[in-house]
Amino acid sequence: MTAFGGNIMKYPFILLDIDGTLINFDKTFSNAFASTLEFGGCMANEINIKQYHKCNDEAWYESGLDNVEDSSVCRIYHPGYRKYLLNTSRKAKERMNLSKTPEDLTSHFIQAMGRFSVLNSNVLEVCRQLSQNHTLCIASNGLTDLQMGKLKSLASYISHYFISENMN
Repeated sequence: MTAFGGNIMKYPFILLDIDGTLINFDKTFSNAFASTLEFGGCMANEINIKQYHKCNDEAWYESGLDNVEDSSVCRIYHPGYRKYLLNTSRKAKERMNLSKTPEDLTSHFIQAMGRFSVLNSNVLEVCRQLSQNHTLCIASNGLTDLQMGKLKSLASYISHYFISENMN
């Protein structure tokens, strides 16, 4: 099998990342934003999606989670990430007068990331081919419920999941 740039046959396991590798993160995020806006009673037009992005960007900046190499960030990353998502929902509810609670908006957003995930081009075919001779594994630093939802369409090809929220 040289179609993937060399002799890959010698590797029994292949570790794959999710966001940006298998999943088009930007499109998936925007789809989840649009779904969450509609769930909250707001039209998912370009202006409102931009406003939701602004709420998200502010919440991310305030979270302090951007330096995952910092050991203090690593210790609080997963609860901090959930807090950041909730803060995004609080900001969006307040600024956009959304009808649902921030908790309900956050829960919907996490589920929408899975329901509306967008695979990068050729991912299904690459995973299908690779899984014939290799054990495919996922390695991710994300939240378990958020990441697993995005992988449903690839479940038949993936043997093992190493998601940091579940790891000690």
